[in-house]
Amino acid sequence: VNVLLYALTGVIIYVILLNVFKNYVSSETWYFSLAFVATMIWVAHPLHTEVVANIKGRDEILGMLLAIGTIHYALRYYDTKQPIKLLWMSLAFILGIMAKENAATFLFIAPLTLYYFKDAKLKDLAKPIGALVVTMVVYVIIRLAVIGGTKPNPIPELMNNPFLHAKPAEKFATIFYTMGLYIKLLFFPHPLTHDYYPWHPIAEFFFGQGPYPYLKWSDWRALLSLFAYLFLGYVALKGLKTKSIVAYGVTFYLTTFFIVSNLVFAVGTFMNERFMYMPSLGYALVVAYFLVEYLPKKIENKKLAKTISLSVFAVMIAGYSYKTIARSKVWVNDYTLSTTDVNVSYRSAKSNMSAGLAYVDKAKTLSTLEEKKPYIDKAKYHLKKSLKIYPRYIQPTLILGNAYYEVQEYDSAIYYFERCLKLNPQYEYAVSNLVHVGDLMTKQKKYKKAVKAYEVLAKYNKDKRVFAYIKAGEIYGRFLRNPKKAQEYLEKAVQLEPGNLEAVQKLGVVYAMRGEFQKSLKLFIKANELQPNNANILMNIGITYRNMGNEAEAQKYLQKAYQLNPKLKQKPIPPPPGNKNKRQPKK
Repeated sequence: VNVLLYALTGVIIYVILLNVFKNYVSSETWYFSLAFVATMIWVAHPLHTEVVANIKGRDEILGMLLAIGTIHYALRYYDTKQPIKLLWMSLAFILGIMAKENAATFLFIAPLTLYYFKDAKLKDLAKPIGALVVTMVVYVIIRLAVIGGTKPNPIPELMNNPFLHAKPAEKFATIFYTMGLYIKLLFFPHPLTHDYYPWHPIAEFFFGQGPYPYLKWSDWRALLSLFAYLFLGYVALKGLKTKSIVAYGVTFYLTTFFIVSNLVFAVGTFMNERFMYMPSLGYALVVAYFLVEYLPKKIENKKLAKTISLSVFAVMIAGYSYKTIARSKVWVNDYTLSTTDVNVSYRSAKSNMSAGLAYVDKAKTLSTLEEKKPYIDKAKYHLKKSLKIYPRYIQPTLILGNAYYEVQEYDSAIYYFERCLKLNPQYEYAVSNLVHVGDLMTKQKKYKKAVKAYEVLAKYNKDKRVFAYIKAGEIYGRFLRNPKKAQEYLEKAVQLEPGNLEAVQKLGVVYAMRGEFQKSLKLFIKANELQPNNANILMNIGITYRNMGNEAEAQKYLQKAYQLNPKLKQKPIPPPPGNKNKRQPKK
């Protein structure tokens, strides 16, 4: 579906450019026309691979498709003056914004296109602009009605706010540096990666001076990019008078890029290749103009000029196509993508985390420890590197615990799950993993490891504290035959939650094991109040009375238990007292 929508976008771009470039006939061949060259440069560009190959990129594709549809119908309205074309323009515009809010920039781009290429005056633009403004207002009303107008709170998490620790000057120096990288990737799209999270691409793995590798304005890379964009801004402003194709391309680029550049709106990462999906059309227009219009005018030998231009164009398309095909192969699945791109984004905590996760998931598909180990070793390397880059990153901490679990190194697994709870005591995945480890260790009769898992759970997660104490108490009482230790845990559970039936009942059993029948009886009676007509509880009360020498009460409760559950008659119980081995409660 993405490929078909992408192809349709290319066709509509070509149709639009044929319309606006009617007067540019430097080339006698269709395959070297300004419209065709610009369209092919845009379609073939490798930066678009992420959008097309990733199902999550469909919003970008639809946003662009509908946004250029807005231009198409604006041009059609200007040519025909049919009001229905304004309606189609408005519909394309609002659907484009709903698909991707970046399309809102075409509120400016569509009228600008009419101004540049149709020589439209202000009075000619009044209706298209009015229709677009009304459509934008309708969208804002719908948006406010659906999600409200609350101002988003700053995100105190580095992976969602890469400028979290940056001073204002450092933030904008770093932003302009990344803006310069976009220009570099437009002309030379290599290397490419899906991951631009801290600290790729702004710093080496070993940071050097300072804890955070943000750029400063003393860095020539930030200054060079700043001056480049100031120059582009000058070209765009000057173009309002000259109406050159280059100025239009630059304005298109700056307008559509501004919204995703981090200058005004935080986008959650330093940069991303998909953010060039719309702006790259402006780049394609500028390069196409240079090849088709500019060079032939500057070189007197027209045949030579055409040969040079065609050769450059052919090399560009061949190179772009080769890179696009190569990147498409990387995007074939998560494993290939993550384990390939980590070689580019090796300074990114997230990229290393993703590679580690991919190796762990691969190991899970294998059956023997010998097969799993090479993948787990690679996973450990990347996950530990991720944590070295960003020690408070909870996801790789969890996955590292999973990696150790996969090769049955349970102590290390528990250690990393504990680190997760230190960062976030309510972290659901770490909580459930510790519960699972405790359960598995109990089944495998590795009781000390099981207790360790439950102790970690009780220490950090208050919601699971009673559960963990009950489990630890059960292990000590039932499997390790240590009623004293069992009593310690179960008393903590009952103290925290006096109405917990399981804790009350099991503590009663432990007291009985220790011969403290008065305490045991008190708890069993409380359990019966919590859950009347429970045959097992009634039987425990009866057994306790018998152990205390009160056979009449014992029979009373035993008979009630048997009435509720006749199968309990088959369960062995202590004989009535009366011999010298009579069990006495401890005083």
